[in-house]
Amino acid sequence: MFISKIQLSKEFIAVREVGEEVLARLVLEVSDDLDYYYRVSYGLVDCFDVPESPLGYPGVNSVASCVYLKTRYGVCCIAHVRLYDVNALALHSLAHACEVFGIDGLVLTMGDRPRVGTVVHDLCTEKAIELLRKTGYRVKLGALISLRYSLEDILSRLSGTMADFFFVLRLGWETMDDYVGVYRESRRLGKELYPYVLVATESNRKILSRINQPYILASELPDYLEELKGIVDGIILSIPCERNVDTILKIAREYIKR
Repeated sequence: MFISKIQLSKEFIAVREVGEEVLARLVLEVSDDLDYYYRVSYGLVDCFDVPESPLGYPGVNSVASCVYLKTRYGVCCIAHVRLYDVNALALHSLAHACEVFGIDGLVLTMGDRPRVGTVVHDLCTEKAIELLRKTGYRVKLGALISLRYSLEDILSRLSGTMADFFFVLRLGWETMDDYVGVYRESRRLGKELYPYVLVATESNRKILSRINQPYILASELPDYLEELKGIVDGIILSIPCERNVDTILKIAREYIKR
């Protein structure tokens, strides 16, 4: 299974001035078959985002996948580390690899509990980012925030985590008001926010209806993006279990200025 993501450009939806640097603009998430997704997305995306062992099942290591993409194709890529799987030494090694090979971003998350092996209780997200920040690795560091928590808890995480950017989970019409409050605080703190927008297609709608996550229909995407205009740094468009992503990427690219 793979999930594709599109992060829309700051010129279209962000309040930052044109020319200010953000993490990336149009991002496609890939878990496997990297060469295929590079070919099908060629000229349409600006960056690749590679998850680490989704749902706790073994997979190709995210940092290794990003090193492959970077060295073979020279593309922007974002790696993930699951802190349930690593101790401080392993985290340093992965961060150092990201620095050496020029990986553009590193997302730190606890992740789902591993389906193989045991949980490593060494670092939480906040402590892991603080550790890497003090060491001074030259890579942008990211974390996750979820709108299923109270606004007070979200704002505490936003201010208490030394991340450069946050991927935002569970944004939907029903959580939009809370998100606006989070966005305002992110402006004050100088943090970048990139909400996920799950899009349902004929291929994945039944699956999305079972995972209890907010999603929209593909036909609703333009109106939804218009609603988010001015209150995000970018968008992560997620299309689970949909292999034919080129049509959606072409539509999204029409809204995006490089």
